[in-house]
Amino acid sequence: MLSSHLVLASLFEANSPLSRETLQQRVAALQKSSRILDQWILERGSPETISAFRQGIELINQLNPQGLRLLENAMLREVNNTVFTPLFLRYIELIEAWEAADQEEAFLKRLKQRYPHSTQAQAAVVVRSAARARQELMKQGLAKINEALQKAPQNVLARTLRAALLIQQPETLSQGIMAFEEIQRAAEANSLEAQIVTFYREHNQHQLMSPQRFFPVATITPVSYLSERLDLQIKKLSPKAWSAIQQGRRMGSTGGGEPALSELEQALEEQQQNPVAFGVLLARYLDLAQTANRLPRAIALCAQLAELHPQSPQAKAAYGYVLATGQADAIMREGLQRLEQITTRDPNNFFLWTARVLYLAQTPQRMGEALSALDHIKSTTQFRLAAVDHLFTQAARTSPAVFAQPADSSPLKGQ
Repeated sequence: MLSSHLVLASLFEANSPLSRETLQQRVAALQKSSRILDQWILERGSPETISAFRQGIELINQLNPQGLRLLENAMLREVNNTVFTPLFLRYIELIEAWEAADQEEAFLKRLKQRYPHSTQAQAAVVVRSAARARQELMKQGLAKINEALQKAPQNVLARTLRAALLIQQPETLSQGIMAFEEIQRAAEANSLEAQIVTFYREHNQHQLMSPQRFFPVATITPVSYLSERLDLQIKKLSPKAWSAIQQGRRMGSTGGGEPALSELEQALEEQQQNPVAFGVLLARYLDLAQTANRLPRAIALCAQLAELHPQSPQAKAAYGYVLATGQADAIMREGLQRLEQITTRDPNNFFLWTARVLYLAQTPQRMGEALSALDHIKSTTQFRLAAVDHLFTQAARTSPAVFAQPADSSPLKGQ
């Protein structure tokens, strides 16, 4: 995934047919950027694998999709060997370039059936299946938000939720940051609208700014302070919800627990025609739902509001946002747990380490963990550092705002 962000950025909001010229440009770009992986395959693969890989790349450069099948056959042959790692990385780059999700799905099914006990096969299936599911959820959520914006192009909440969704995808992170900046410039300073935008932006950025080794945090407002500022507005909009939140805090229940969620749900129903008030209530509601592990409840509520109020752009946008983020978060947790289970059976497997990096890098919120995992990979044998360099270089090119590091902190420095 790290090496595919440039391709994915062009896919996230568009489903237009792939032209031959576009495909040719993508394949040519990958041919240049993936030389390190190609070299590793040619040096470490078996004679049969090297032959199949060369034929496959030749066909791919001719834009013949049969080349992908040859790479699949090579991966099946090397499924339990170290050369599976560069083959897999090369394959998913090309799958993304080709927009060949159906072919990849069929291959993963074949891989799973043929090698049900292979840890490398299992990890490959987990990483790619989760990536596809998450991408689809994000597209669905964004589509609903875009529907809301068609009805109300200047709706501040719909625009803010769109930016918040974009910032949660590595391939659209920069686009999301620019969208936030545009909304904030248009909002009157210190207005309630500006506070809503600030909350959604900084709440997301808090997750992007950790660990501090990678992300400076000096300009970010503490999350607790953001929540307290929202509570001042909620006190005016729904005194009952505010009281429930305060009572929960006094009792040691973060954010008021169930009573606060119930009161906020009632307030959201009452304010569904007011984008600013609805945005304040929604921000605090989602904050509490996440803390209390009640995101499925939040998804159900927003679905109900969107159904009951089809003409409300903020209700539709809220449903799109919660549907994407809530379900995607569940997919990430389940997949990561599965990867950890697989790794305990084969703790020194290099591909499993790489798979963890790929998996974590699916969201900017996990980039810090992904980079920590890269640190672990860098401590392995020298011949494997080529793959690390490739991963890090591609990530730095595609997400410079996330991967910014001091000039003397090259990922291979001192190795």
